[in-house]
Amino acid sequence: MNVSVSNNDFTKSSTRDFSEVGKQLETLKPGDKIKIFRQIRVNSVHSWSQSVEGTYSHTNHLRTGLATDRIPEDDIVVTCIHLTKDSGEKTSITVDEFTKIEKLLS
Repeated sequence: MNVSVSNNDFTKSSTRDFSEVGKQLETLKPGDKIKIFRQIRVNSVHSWSQSVEGTYSHTNHLRTGLATDRIPEDDIVVTCIHLTKDSGEKTSITVDEFTKIEKLLS
């Protein structure tokens, strides 16, 4: 599989296109308050909504699973959003088709 993701193109991972989230990420600056909503799936039956709120730090690509056999539908490079919660805890969220970002007023 040819993995080609630009260092600054956060609209896609290796196998999926997230143009709506990518456009939102382009408008964020370090220090912006954001809330990220995710749909968490455990298997094909169980899922729930989860959100995290904090101060945006940066976005980069996370390379995963390069040393294992993967099926073509698996991501090898994913977009990763880094933020700091109000408690000071640093956290990272990988973007998928269920990710929604809301910019909060400071």
